[in-house]
Amino acid sequence: MPDQSTSITPLGKVYQSSGVNLRGSNLPWRAAVENLRDFLRISEAAEYLGVSPNTLRNWKNAGKIEAHRHPVNRYRLFKKNELDAILRKVQEPDKQENNRPRKQGK
Repeated sequence: MPDQSTSITPLGKVYQSSGVNLRGSNLPWRAAVENLRDFLRISEAAEYLGVSPNTLRNWKNAGKIEAHRHPVNRYRLFKKNELDAILRKVQEPDKQENNRPRKQGK
């Protein structure tokens, strides 16, 4: 009978092994840990976009951006590619805004 061992992953999940090398890169939690590099914490994301952390919280609450939670400490995390999409959107001219007449000052 193969040696069965139980270990706890960095995400707190129980993993049972049947003589399998636990250091292999094919473990399901391994990819999630490596992908955390693609995320920024709220303060980092705010600095990246040039807004305050409270603005990001408001945008998240309004559904304008998606916040993910860190699996261990539950901090808000933002995907870099989603932040890049927001920056691209800001750089695109708004065609409706350009066609609207400007208000005249008194």
